[in-house]
Amino acid sequence: MSEISIDRLKRLVGRAQEIAKKSDKVSVQVAAEPLIEASDNFSAAEKEVKRIITVVGKETPESDQAMAELAQQFDEARTATLAKMPHAEVGGMASSFATADDLLNGVEELEDLLVIAGGVNSEHPLTEDYESVPEGQRWARRLLNVLVPVLEKAIKEHGEAVKAAEDLQKAKQARAESRAGLDFQFRAFRRVVRIALGSTSREYHSIRLRSTGGGSDDEPEETPPAAPATEETETSPAAPATEGSETLPE
Repeated sequence: MSEISIDRLKRLVGRAQEIAKKSDKVSVQVAAEPLIEASDNFSAAEKEVKRIITVVGKETPESDQAMAELAQQFDEARTATLAKMPHAEVGGMASSFATADDLLNGVEELEDLLVIAGGVNSEHPLTEDYESVPEGQRWARRLLNVLVPVLEKAIKEHGEAVKAAEDLQKAKQARAESRAGLDFQFRAFRRVVRIALGSTSREYHSIRLRSTGGGSDDEPEETPPAAPATEETETSPAAPATEGSETLPE
């Protein structure tokens, strides 16, 4: 059983709301209330997904740029460190890291090594006053002064991109749940219309899903006898072939 497209569901829900506005049946009016609420919830969920997609489109390139700058600075600091400390364990080049998190971890390990080599601690914080520290520690501090700002920017931008991606997944899940709620309330409303106005009523047929080629409506029924076309009575038009195979999921 194929799932009805969201565009068609929206059209059917719109028709359902029009039926409720024009109907004098209290049951139809009451059943329309949760349908309208479900429709509003789905619309809000759709808007939230679109909003976060825009955020992701902004944060991802900024993160990629910051990580590229960090990779370049890491490679420079790494090779300079090896020139001063040939046996230092500094890991591979930036290109050897499989993920952004791996690169951040590698850079932080290099940072720790340089902090020790530069004698950086609470009593001797990192500054650009190289004259106040032993000459043998100055090279490490100079590298740190270049590397640390790039690292901190990359951490910030990467974190924002990851959060945006996580928010998008949550928003898509919320949209899927609200879609399921809208499906349920539409079916419930349609059944009320069927009971209140009759299975042969024009209102019911305007929101009834038809099927062909093996699919079936979730409320199978006998086809009403054809009536002569007059000004007062018209035969129900056949459903378009392009929409006939759609069915509403249980």
